[in-house]
Amino acid sequence: MNTQCPACGFIFEKESGYFLGAIVIAYFVGAFSVIPTLIIAVFVFKLEVPAAVALAVLQVLLMHPFLYRYSKLTWIYLENRMTGLLDKRR
Repeated sequence: MNTQCPACGFIFEKESGYFLGAIVIAYFVGAFSVIPTLIIAVFVFKLEVPAAVALAVLQVLLMHPFLYRYSKLTWIYLENRMTGLLDKRR
């Protein structure tokens, strides 16, 4: 990820622990994307459960870099929206 936005100059690198919420977002999106994969693999493609779990693990491993990157962007967006709303109330 870039350290600074080339268009607006927003700094993406924050203090340590700032992106803990992004990790939670990535975890939930990854977990909820595995459930349909498991159901489709077992009931539609008739895979055995260990093969379906291996497929789901592979899916999470391949998706994780994208999930974490976009969850960081989502976290920054949410933080900016919340602080923007708080600034308007003052």
